[in-house]
Amino acid sequence: MDEAVETYDFALSLVDDEGEDRFRRIRSMLYNSRALALSKAFRLEEAMVWLRKALEIAVATGDLKTEIQVRINMSVVDNDSGRNGRALETLRSEHDRLEMLVGPTRELAALKFNIGECYMFMERCGEAEPWYRQALDIGERIGYLEFVVGTRYNLAEMLHSLGRSEAALKVLLPADRMARKGGWDMLRLDIDNLLGEIYREQGDYAHARKFHDSALGLSGSLGDVFGRSWALRNVASDILRDPASGEDEREDCGKMLAESVELARQAGQPENLMFSLRALLTWKIEFESGKLREARPLFTELRETAEKVDSAAFGEFCAAVAKRFE
Repeated sequence: MDEAVETYDFALSLVDDEGEDRFRRIRSMLYNSRALALSKAFRLEEAMVWLRKALEIAVATGDLKTEIQVRINMSVVDNDSGRNGRALETLRSEHDRLEMLVGPTRELAALKFNIGECYMFMERCGEAEPWYRQALDIGERIGYLEFVVGTRYNLAEMLHSLGRSEAALKVLLPADRMARKGGWDMLRLDIDNLLGEIYREQGDYAHARKFHDSALGLSGSLGDVFGRSWALRNVASDILRDPASGEDEREDCGKMLAESVELARQAGQPENLMFSLRALLTWKIEFESGKLREARPLFTELRETAEKVDSAAFGEFCAAVAKRFE
């Protein structure tokens, strides 16, 4: 990351004093790229400073493509920082103007997709659906195949969260085939995790485990900390939900869930961390009920994270189990 920032800083030094619009646009793109490097290292507040600079120049010079990219990156940083309402406002406030000016392009598809993402982060899943479908429609019309796969994944995730599992599979299975054909392993990792979750909810534990084992393998080969955290949690959940699992297997799930929590902390994404903390606390309630006071720091971490991102679902869980950890 430091090497990337140094490269962008050197490039900026070449255009910092240039006043022509073409150089200002280059400066805006470099600010945006510098911010992306910082955000990938989870230096989110630093990233936001550079994104604001990039947005100011992009708007001033009428660079619509860069403006959309910067607004999307700002929303991602805000969502990862728990500022979901501000993330949505950054995108929605200028959507109609940008839609009129850029038309059915990759940029507009990405803008609509990320508005859907904001609604998902805010746990307003039903409101995400039309935005994902609009993004998918544009992606399919212009042949933006990798984007189509990612959008199908997010749409399926939303449908699954609303209990519409068959509709989710109808959307997701074609995406799985496309991802395998395209060699898009990062997308396959997400798809395998989600397919396994859907099959688990349907009681098909064999298929669930097949996809989650695949996700675990992919996360290792890709070095993806977030994906491994998610896959470990899913494998543990498969074992805990499967009536055929033995008692020893269930008890061993605690180690997997503890590792999932630690990896989720490293990844820095609040939603994933909350899912892993809830799974570990639920396991402790069942298998270590006599040691729950020792788990109070985990409970506190979940409650504080839920409050930070204003999560009703995880807040309700904390309220329901609070007395157990007193």
